[in-house]
Amino acid sequence: MKFRHLKTIAAAAVPALGLLAGGAAMAQDYPSKPIQMVIPYNPGGDTDLLGRIFASQLEAALGETVVPVNMAGASGSIATTHVYQAAPDGYTMLFHHSGVLGSMLTGAIDFSFDDLTVLGSVGLSEGSIWVTASSSPYEDMQDVVEAAKASPGTVKNGINFGSQTHVHAAAFEKAAGVEMHNIDVGGIGEKIVSILGQHVDVSEVQVGAVQSYLDSGDMRALGTPAAKRFDGLPDVATFAEQGIDVEMPDRLFWVALPPGAPDDVVETLKGALAELAGSEALKTEYAKVKMTPYFLSAEETVDYLNNEYEFNAQYKDIFLSNN
Repeated sequence: MKFRHLKTIAAAAVPALGLLAGGAAMAQDYPSKPIQMVIPYNPGGDTDLLGRIFASQLEAALGETVVPVNMAGASGSIATTHVYQAAPDGYTMLFHHSGVLGSMLTGAIDFSFDDLTVLGSVGLSEGSIWVTASSSPYEDMQDVVEAAKASPGTVKNGINFGSQTHVHAAAFEKAAGVEMHNIDVGGIGEKIVSILGQHVDVSEVQVGAVQSYLDSGDMRALGTPAAKRFDGLPDVATFAEQGIDVEMPDRLFWVALPPGAPDDVVETLKGALAELAGSEALKTEYAKVKMTPYFLSAEETVDYLNNEYEFNAQYKDIFLSNN
């Protein structure tokens, strides 16, 4: 199963954002105080790291303080609901990623990302890999498949229930024809501890969060569920190359305001995104956490997420059965 990627529209997206660059002059009094940027996960993970980088860059573009606020819980649902219910004055912003789609599938939120005032996307995580501890007997994903088929329900996969890694676990099971023992270990920090402590056998992580463990030999990369090999790990084969017919979407990072945000505030922030889309400073900072600058307009961001939601919905029954 393949995911229809919208990356081909990215080249058009930046010029489209550029048309809004003059919007920063529209709201003369905004911003006049610090903006809270809500990050739906704990400090130290890849979402937190990227969020803080983005906040510092947005702060420079706006000339006003942007304060990252970690609000973890329920796979991002608590933070998303908080912003959804916040005053639509432009001083509460959500920094999220495709994980919101899992919250929609489980019913953890009773609204859609599209009910928020989506401003656009700000990054793409193309380094999704499945890893194991170096002492593990698994050398690649085929080894995992063989073990899972030989003893269904015994290979332990560390996931974050209700998140994209949970959906991806369901997609892997269906494509490989296996049953895994999916264990809710939490976010990236907890996944790292679980892998290194051998509490789980495998887990899906982002390269930027585990590169040091790969370099030290404490972890081994088994494969990537993406459409192509990651440039930073050219020897790590895709799932498809290993006979697992599934292609999982890259994780899109996006920002939004509460519903009903004033037009002038929205245009000011879209203008700031247009400025950051061409920022070499942002590109340099993103590279440090192996993140791709990826700026789509609000409409294109909604299209991307809707497309990914359709991919996820194929696995809803499996997803909910072990939620």
